[in-house]
Amino acid sequence: MVRIREEAVQRLTYEFPTTLAALDSTVDYSRIEDPKSVTLEFFSAIQLAHQFNIPQILPWAFYGCCYYLTFKQICQPEGPLHPSLSREDVQTCLVGWQKLVEQQARDTFAWLNSTCTSEKSDVCNAARQKMRQHFAPLPACKALDPWQPWQQGLCEECAADAKVSHEAGRKKIWDKLPLLFGLPSWFQLLRE
Repeated sequence: MVRIREEAVQRLTYEFPTTLAALDSTVDYSRIEDPKSVTLEFFSAIQLAHQFNIPQILPWAFYGCCYYLTFKQICQPEGPLHPSLSREDVQTCLVGWQKLVEQQARDTFAWLNSTCTSEKSDVCNAARQKMRQHFAPLPACKALDPWQPWQQGLCEECAADAKVSHEAGRKKIWDKLPLLFGLPSWFQLLRE
């Protein structure tokens, strides 16, 4: 039974990574075939984590709920036979979502609030302004998104600085991800 549990935990930690490097090397949910089953997958993982004492998968499972699901999907189960989150887990998701969008503005996407002073500042600052519109009126939870080709329109120096800032922000948020959901630190979660 110990070997079966270890294998199950290993599979769960692949889908619900415990390091940023593991997250970045994960093929986007390779084991989740149907996009319609995302709610089922995340809710089931959270229930398994509680039931079988696998707390290390909770930070990414809660983050996944914030990233992939709407508030309605988090709060209202699809039906009586579908899994749902406990009241405490719903509250954890919603409070965590609020903290994540605040943190991503300060950390991951802080570069959007910088001002370019180069010769191309008009174009560069306009590109940042256009990108900021992707987070309005209701910001999406994108705190751990890897760098995309967002440098379009930015001057060369600002694009390089933005990428460095973005990656540093992702790392900072990853390190405190469990705390944003009211969980112990990664060190404590991985020690258990």
